[in-house]
Amino acid sequence: MIDINAILEQSPYSLSREEKGVLMNQVIRELTKYHAEHCEPYRKILQALNLDLNNLPYYTDLPFLPVRLFKEFDLVSVPRNEVVKTMTSSGTTGQAVSKIYLDRETSSLQTKVLAKIVSSFIGNQRVPMLILDSSEVIKNRAMFSARGAGILGFSGAASRSADILVWFHFYDLAAFLQAVKGTGFSSGSKQRIADTWRRLEEIDFGESKSGRV
Repeated sequence: MIDINAILEQSPYSLSREEKGVLMNQVIRELTKYHAEHCEPYRKILQALNLDLNNLPYYTDLPFLPVRLFKEFDLVSVPRNEVVKTMTSSGTTGQAVSKIYLDRETSSLQTKVLAKIVSSFIGNQRVPMLILDSSEVIKNRAMFSARGAGILGFSGAASRSADILVWFHFYDLAAFLQAVKGTGFSSGSKQRIADTWRRLEEIDFGESKSGRV
């Protein structure tokens, strides 16, 4: 049985290639059996490929799933009433998007893993963070793209509420730069942001809007 908490206690990138291979093989085997048991479309795919669940090959030899399957089928391994979030791929208007369904436990594990990896780079302290994107990306907290999930995940490491700027609102940007003054946010970074802003000011984006995570 996979002990996720034991895995999370390890420092990221601390295992050797061989150790990671052994761990990955164990985890993927257990997950393959779990999804085959709880997701009928996935089970039918494995049966069509004559895959013996009691004698699974090394994880690198398991068959890959075409991405389009996640657009054409609902591959869900938990009861529908336990789905708390749906992550989608990006797609142009009118196109089908891939959908990944998360229950509360999986969503929580994603947050913990991201925090573990990010903290290995920046430490446990929160840092100033500026995110430039559309607030529409995170408008629906129950269904959002991988981009939106990244924004929400990284904003947890921010020392203040991360700014989501639609187009670019000068006063929000100026307030951010003032707020991080003397906090270690490099003067070079601030200067590059300011220089970029000056060039953007010359572009007519129409009505300016802003939002917050």
